[in-house]
Amino acid sequence: MINSTVGVGGLVDFASDWGLPFHDEDFGQTLAVWGLPEGPYLMLPFLGPSNPRDVAGIAVDSTFLDPLGVLGTFVFDSSFTLRVISFTRLGLTVVDTRARNYDAINDLQRNSLDFYAALRSLYRQRRLAEIHQGSPPAATTGPSLDIGPEGIIE
Repeated sequence: MINSTVGVGGLVDFASDWGLPFHDEDFGQTLAVWGLPEGPYLMLPFLGPSNPRDVAGIAVDSTFLDPLGVLGTFVFDSSFTLRVISFTRLGLTVVDTRARNYDAINDLQRNSLDFYAALRSLYRQRRLAEIHQGSPPAATTGPSLDIGPEGIIE
């Protein structure tokens, strides 16, 4: 909030100079806190793992919260130049993210029995930690199959 107001729309970072921690939030996290379920796991081309809730969050973030999206949608009536800049930035972000995670992805692919299931599990765990600020709720256990004294399953 500090950087958005005092920092001229986030162009200047005053918050870190004042000792305030950085928070990277998105609208998908907001939807999760509001109780919207994540839906099925999706593997999006070029973008990687996601779910319908986070896809909706990405659409809102890129249209209403991204300065280029706001300029392109509301100010310049989706001018061609802004679309080119926006897609170029998206492409560079995808390449940068892939490059940063290259070793981890290759290691996971080499060492997991089911790469798809392992990636899905890691994505969901990371996303749950992001939504709950690093302290996800305890995992729920399934039904007990203990046999009681009279041979009845408890």
